[in-house]
Amino acid sequence: MDKMPIINIPIKKINFQNNTETDIHNKIITYVKKILDIYNEDSKTVLSEFNDAINIFENEINKLIYKLYGLDKNEINLIDSLE
Repeated sequence: MDKMPIINIPIKKINFQNNTETDIHNKIITYVKKILDIYNEDSKTVLSEFNDAINIFENEINKLIYKLYGLDKNEINLIDSLE
């Protein structure tokens, strides 16, 4: 796999003086912690039961990332089509 497109992705630095960016950052952290808590249950049964929740959290994280980067509908559709 060609790694150059990944290398060229800009990394967004959070401006913690900006309330919107700080709010997005905090929400992402919350969702990531929830996902990690599910995985830390260390049980495949638990994981299968929470698969829907994990997908919801991941989708919310994606939406927040799109907002943080200021992506438009076409850019979002392009990214979503790659999944």
